[in-house]
Amino acid sequence: MDMSALVFPAILLGVLLIFFAVFMIINKRQHQRSSINESKSTTNTSNKKENKKENSKNVSDAPREDVFNFMEFDRILDSMIVQNDGTKFTMAVKCKGINYDLMSDMEQIAVEEGFITFLNTLRYPIQLYIQAQNIDLKSAIATYRQNASGIEQEYEDINREYTELLEQFDAKESDIKAVEEKRDRVLNVYEYASDIINYVEKLSLNKSLLQRNFYVLVSYYSSEITASSNFSKDEIVNICYNELLTRAQSIISGLATCSVTGVVLDSNELADLLYTAYNRDDKGLVSVREAIQSGFYRLYSTSEDVLYKKQEKLVEQINQEAELKAYEAIKKAMEEGKYVSPSAEKLDIIDQVSKTAAEIVKKEDIPQDIKDKAKEILVEDYVVNKNKIIEEEKEDRDRKLGKKSSAKSKNDDELSNNEKTNEVSKDDSKSKVSNNSTIEEQTLDNRMGFEVPVEEKVNKKEESSSNDEDDDLII
Repeated sequence: MDMSALVFPAILLGVLLIFFAVFMIINKRQHQRSSINESKSTTNTSNKKENKKENSKNVSDAPREDVFNFMEFDRILDSMIVQNDGTKFTMAVKCKGINYDLMSDMEQIAVEEGFITFLNTLRYPIQLYIQAQNIDLKSAIATYRQNASGIEQEYEDINREYTELLEQFDAKESDIKAVEEKRDRVLNVYEYASDIINYVEKLSLNKSLLQRNFYVLVSYYSSEITASSNFSKDEIVNICYNELLTRAQSIISGLATCSVTGVVLDSNELADLLYTAYNRDDKGLVSVREAIQSGFYRLYSTSEDVLYKKQEKLVEQINQEAELKAYEAIKKAMEEGKYVSPSAEKLDIIDQVSKTAAEIVKKEDIPQDIKDKAKEILVEDYVVNKNKIIEEEKEDRDRKLGKKSSAKSKNDDELSNNEKTNEVSKDDSKSKVSNNSTIEEQTLDNRMGFEVPVEEKVNKKEESSSNDEDDDLII
């Protein structure tokens, strides 16, 4: 046997074994890599879950802040701004500025010396606050319009008096002239007032029209009260109010030496001041009074009750379904031939006439566009006649319902009248019974030989009347 014939299959078998070994090694390495990736993914997912749990715990453990904690004040109470959980109270004094540049040298020196004296007399800290506001002319315009309406009414009365004097045959020329002069004078005032209103309205349209207001803020702390633990909260508030009012009055008197007038702001004015400070952009659109009246500070909107709305929708749905069922019943009755209403009969006739006319138009030897136009005209006529019949039927039905309601109201009135007559008859019978009982008592006393004095008779009558009233009240 030739050995060369066995060499080639042996080489081929060795090559196959080498390829199989390489394949197994590569497959094993890929399997190891996939297991490592899976272990990493599982560790990552477990870490993510643990992080989510920790975050959720942190969120749940975080304290929930109230929106008022972000504000610099707690509330407004008795012309005071309450801060720091009721431990700090602040009062504002609005100052009216003076035109320093238009003063003479002596006046300027007097103002400066007065301000220096004011600062030297202070024994407590103050804060100067300047606020620029858009000039709100709505209230001024409303006042002008109210006054102008009064002048207009006065002019109409004088003009009526003037026309009546002209119609009188025996009117004197001097009286007519006096009334005419008075009318012209009132007319001039009314025209001047109208011009002022128009001018102020034009000014109010200018959004860049600003006004600077000057305020002096003075504070008082509850810790300044000696033995504050012996007082209640209301007593502490009253003490702080009195102390702040004393300080504010001393500031006003000190500023008066430098020709500056001041006034203490009340609670509403303080609310307006804070509203402007926190809502500078919206102040020109909505004022604090309008915001409170319209309910902008609420977290809900005021509207009708939900149950009432649901009831209205339910009634509307019931009416719609009832109408559909009624028309379906009528249609079914017409198909069965049991009942045909006049309106349904009219609709059937109109339907037949329209269909017959359409067939006639279709058979005519005319162009197709003319046929289509004629068909559109027939359809329009059919729709108009159908709507007309439906409206007539609805009017008849409403008329019948109106008659029934009027008859029902008449019956109710008759029943109420009968009840009133019955009540009156009951009262009469009660009075008769009471009179008979008093007569029987008198005859019994006379028969027994007792003489009833006049005062006792009067008392008995009063007692009987009071008993009757009590009986009526019990009923």
